[in-house]
Amino acid sequence: MTRRTPSAASARSSTDLRRLTTAAVATALVFLFTFLIKVPTVIGYIHLGDAFVLLYAALTGDPLALLVGALGEGLADVAGGYFQYAPATMLIKALIALPVVLSARNGPSEDKDRSKVLTAKTFLWSLPSVPITLGGYFLIDYLLSGAYAYAALWTNAVQAGGSLLVFVVLALGFEKSRIGERLR
Repeated sequence: MTRRTPSAASARSSTDLRRLTTAAVATALVFLFTFLIKVPTVIGYIHLGDAFVLLYAALTGDPLALLVGALGEGLADVAGGYFQYAPATMLIKALIALPVVLSARNGPSEDKDRSKVLTAKTFLWSLPSVPITLGGYFLIDYLLSGAYAYAALWTNAVQAGGSLLVFVVLALGFEKSRIGERLR
């Protein structure tokens, strides 16, 4: 009796399935932390979803992080009745993940310890999420509401800055618990 060994295609298929499943779970978490855990503001809400988009991007370096952010937060806008914001949200949230994904994928890693999630590089490349969020939502608010966009800047700043802070805390927690090693 001959024993079958898994082919390269089978191993690749298993890796792809794990990658897609992880991205799907991350999308669900982004949706939940955007839609369920939120603080209402005058026209929208402040949430924790961005922190999970950045965390997924830093953990995996997977281009699917752009889709995780776009779908998770875009669907939260639709489910919450903010239909007019969904297309802009999908673009903005994909863009906040992009620098972190590119930094995680390009260049030599500054740290060979696989438990590291928050490195100087991932932190620095997560900083553009603040101006991307502020600029993106200022533009869409201005197009939809005119001068209100200026009034909404402070809530968007709280959203972007708070998400960055929560990302840092979550990344440090993942490092301490070594969860990141199992997700990579």
